[in-house]
Amino acid sequence: MNKNKRLEKEKATQAYAALGIGLICVFFGIPLWWKTTEVYRVPLPYDEIEALTDTKVKYTVKINIINFDQDDQVELPKHLSKQLNINSAGAILSEYIVSMQQATEAQKTVLESAQTLRDADSKLGEDLFTQSSGYHVILLPDDHPLKENTPYLGQFNVIFVCSIPKDVVGSSAKIARLFHNVLSRHHPLERLYEASAGLKQLKPDKESMRSLRFHTHYDITFTLFSRQPDIIDARWDMEEGVRLYLQPLLDKLKDYVDIKVKSQTLFYPGFYIRPQKDYDTGENFLDLQNLPHMINPLETKLGFQASNNPNLNFIVYVPTRDQSPMYIRNNKGERERSNSFLSPRWGGIHIYNTPSPGPNDTLPMRVNIDLHQVMQIFLTQIRMLLNLQVRSSNVTFSPIGSAGVTEWELAGWLRSRAVENIVSSTSTLQSLAKLLGEISNIVIKDAIGEERKPSLTSHSWNYSIFLKIKSLPFTFHCSCQLAYQSLFPHSMPLDG
Repeated sequence: MNKNKRLEKEKATQAYAALGIGLICVFFGIPLWWKTTEVYRVPLPYDEIEALTDTKVKYTVKINIINFDQDDQVELPKHLSKQLNINSAGAILSEYIVSMQQATEAQKTVLESAQTLRDADSKLGEDLFTQSSGYHVILLPDDHPLKENTPYLGQFNVIFVCSIPKDVVGSSAKIARLFHNVLSRHHPLERLYEASAGLKQLKPDKESMRSLRFHTHYDITFTLFSRQPDIIDARWDMEEGVRLYLQPLLDKLKDYVDIKVKSQTLFYPGFYIRPQKDYDTGENFLDLQNLPHMINPLETKLGFQASNNPNLNFIVYVPTRDQSPMYIRNNKGERERSNSFLSPRWGGIHIYNTPSPGPNDTLPMRVNIDLHQVMQIFLTQIRMLLNLQVRSSNVTFSPIGSAGVTEWELAGWLRSRAVENIVSSTSTLQSLAKLLGEISNIVIKDAIGEERKPSLTSHSWNYSIFLKIKSLPFTFHCSCQLAYQSLFPHSMPLDG
């Protein structure tokens, strides 16, 4: 009897012990395990990040019309404002503020003393640019001796247009097209935004395919290819060439991008494409459509690129004695006027022909590269690769001169790059949010969540800000900082 009671007591004790252990596991063990193995994820504003795609970007442009015509043009600002402020359903909104004033006597005197529109722009345009922000449309009378058939665009934010009193609608439409396509770059901005945000499957245009994506740092390398240095001793002073021709452009852009320039001379490099022979003219020529195939082999000769920055390569190739003269021919069999070609997002190559040594000449024959000829070509190519150059068949452009870039080109470039940075940062934020949402075991620390809040605030501010002419540099720098913070947050290293 006692034995049975003892066994029952032991069983009860075991049951209570098991129950106690179970209760401990349930009430203490499981919460402890849950707490020690949980993935800490601070909540992110996914809905707000997703809604950034639907937010509009808006910019404002001020236009001041200065009337040099005796006829009353009071209707022109109304028609021009109506033509300019037709916003489509796209993501880029614009607001043009148009005003008008009669030319002062001092301005009339300056215009009368000018021999050409370029002369008038250098005197009148610079004065207007330093006095006030925005664009200035100089309205010339129809019988003015300096008038052009198309609008004349100078170095500054000044446009010279011949007025047609009986065709106010036509004149305003002409000016509106100039602003949309060239000055404010509204239509290119819409294509850039829609393509970058993935809103539409657009066919890439030449500008976007040719130019580099924006980066805060670029490297430029000039290379002289001396194929036969024992016969033709080609030399250049590229340091002086950069100082004379490229430095003005670098000075204009130094507040926005950092561009480092270097040069080198390579001896005995091959060109990897055998030139063809035109036996009728005795010329050697390269087919333009075959030249892109030699870019990759040429890069192996250019040296190791240690920098992470986008690099632009510009090559001057001096043909051998038996290959000279060598020319580049287009698809029609005609010579390329510059004897050079541009490779999108890579750089350019220029064929530099030299006189062949005579039978009595001492070898090697010394040849100094004409830097004016070479740098004018490369400067044009650099402007195209950086997307600074804008061209239109309906506008007469003033020569760039020594400045390297005009004021209106710089303003349009800053506006397009600011929009590109805003779109890039939006895509980065949305990609990051999608990644964190799909991978559930990634730790999201408080610091990352806190950094996303100012990013969203900055986005809202950048989207709603008016990109005014006078604030373009400020907006550009804010967009650069926004893109950098979206891509490289301080607390980005993830644990998990």
